[in-house]
Amino acid sequence: MAGRCLCASAVFWVKLSSVREKLGALWVGPSDLTRPIMLERRLLLGRWVGIGVFAIALGLHPLGANTMVAAYGVLALAFIYSLTLLRLIKRRHSGVLVGFVPTLVDGLLCALMLPLVGGFDSPYYAVLYAVVVSAGMRLGFARGLLLAAAIAAVDLLWRIGGGSGVDAAFTVRSGVLFMTVLLTSYLHDEALKSEAALAERLHHSEVLNSALEHQALYDLLTDLPNRTMLHLRIEEAITARRSEHTSVALLVIDLDRFKEVNDTFGHQYGDLLLQQIGPRFSDALEPGDTVARLGGDEFAVLLPAADAVRAEQVARKLLRTIDRSFSIADNWVDVGGSIGIALSPEHGADSDVLLRRADVAMYVAKQSGSGFAIYLPEQDQHSPDRLALIGELRRAIQNDELTLVYQPKVDLETRQCVGVEALVRWQHPQRGVIPPDRFIPLAEQTGLIKNVSRWVLNAALRQCREWRADGIEIPIAVNLSMRDLHDSDLPEIVVGLLKRWGVPPSQLMVEITENGLMADPARALHSIAALRLMGIRIAIDDFGTGYSSLAYLKRLPVDELKIDRSFVRELASDEHDLAIVRAAISLGHDLGLRIVAEGIEDAETWDRLRRLGCDVAQGYFIGRPMPASALVASLDRSQGVLAA
Repeated sequence: MAGRCLCASAVFWVKLSSVREKLGALWVGPSDLTRPIMLERRLLLGRWVGIGVFAIALGLHPLGANTMVAAYGVLALAFIYSLTLLRLIKRRHSGVLVGFVPTLVDGLLCALMLPLVGGFDSPYYAVLYAVVVSAGMRLGFARGLLLAAAIAAVDLLWRIGGGSGVDAAFTVRSGVLFMTVLLTSYLHDEALKSEAALAERLHHSEVLNSALEHQALYDLLTDLPNRTMLHLRIEEAITARRSEHTSVALLVIDLDRFKEVNDTFGHQYGDLLLQQIGPRFSDALEPGDTVARLGGDEFAVLLPAADAVRAEQVARKLLRTIDRSFSIADNWVDVGGSIGIALSPEHGADSDVLLRRADVAMYVAKQSGSGFAIYLPEQDQHSPDRLALIGELRRAIQNDELTLVYQPKVDLETRQCVGVEALVRWQHPQRGVIPPDRFIPLAEQTGLIKNVSRWVLNAALRQCREWRADGIEIPIAVNLSMRDLHDSDLPEIVVGLLKRWGVPPSQLMVEITENGLMADPARALHSIAALRLMGIRIAIDDFGTGYSSLAYLKRLPVDELKIDRSFVRELASDEHDLAIVRAAISLGHDLGLRIVAEGIEDAETWDRLRRLGCDVAQGYFIGRPMPASALVASLDRSQGVLAA
């Protein structure tokens, strides 16, 4: 009996190999079809689960009453259970069902067709039964039937060879088996292909959905969360902290001089710079904090649990991070940043309001040069007081509520007044004096600064004509903003006012802040060149607080550098300030410029600047801003020297 079983098995494997060669690509199991396309193996897992269920059915089926068959079923079940338990609980059900249902159906059909092989009343047929079932579970219904047919054919040949005669009924059964195999093989292969195609579509659908979701929520250039994702995380943080009565902090960061990087090196360098910002910010934060890119050169940082103190600490850390030079394609690039801070629930209870108010605070920080600022209600363009002030400023310009005061500029050697700076003031009929640091930023934000600048130009040139009529030749300087420089009508407006009041262009000086100048150097250069061509003199104000490119500084047709008061105020006690002032004076003189020091408040600073070679001084030690009449009273008309 054992020899007969071995012979049957050998013939089976020969038949199996020959059939596989003939069928070629069609002779593949489910794992061969699905392995390349089912990365998570859910289809294969479904097959194994189907095998396990079939093993249970096999052990319970009357045909499996044989002890060997029942034992095979139990062992198969234990093996499948141990193999798939952990995978099963980690996988979703869709792919599992795709593999499970056909396998179970295959196994049951195979069991129903097995009586065609022969009886099951001997150990020999029990072994054959186990082999056929194994093939059916592994290869599917059609391959199991093919194996059963091969065994039946071997058994038929054995009987013929053994002289036992041919059982007609058995021959019929074998023929039916062969016909069944032929009819079902094609259908079974197509079913497997359909299963694989379905699994492939499911897999690609998941991959596509994941890619689309990532694209919708993350920035393409930096792979940081984008504005949409930031809104979602802000809302989550606000909801989570509401019950804990703690604050959520949002920081909006805008890079300084980023446009200069693009203009100087090209946009590809700007993109590389933006890609380096995210990792630097992340290194400065704690786990759970979010860095996002809002667009352009704007970023945001969400602190899910932070009060104002921690928000300020993080802002300082981020500014230090930005201030470090960036290495981009063998070039070192320096940028800076301005940060606005808003807190929830103090400044807003939803993401839209919080983001807008952090942006308002950022703009205030940029205008003031303070590095960072926390949102205040009066900063907000939507606050009732701010809206009222905008309307009142517009009326003040029309109703001549603005006035000018003048601060003298004095030669450090001769004490002779070499010019004055015209400064605007607002005397409100109800509010009283409104300081410039309140209404000038408001005018810049709303575009009213152009109206203010034109009013100042007109009033200053009118005063200059009156002084000239009285025999006082004092050049007058006015401040223009970045918006003024970007106005293509500016040269024509200035020419018209000069003609209107009969003032020579040489008597007018235009002062432009260094930060305003470097915001868009190319456009600024066009306006400055046009003004300089008329004979108007140009001064760079607050020199040292911005980041002027020496290449641009050399190209600009300027006449004067005004060293910012922040370096002059501590000149006598701070060696760093002394070094900066000394370098600025030397640089200015090398470029043929006159150097003015602002903010002189004592005699010691006056003497130190004079010894350093500074040309002109301006500050409270010399004279506070004063009305035109007071300035004239303080001058020696014959020499133009300030009275002692």
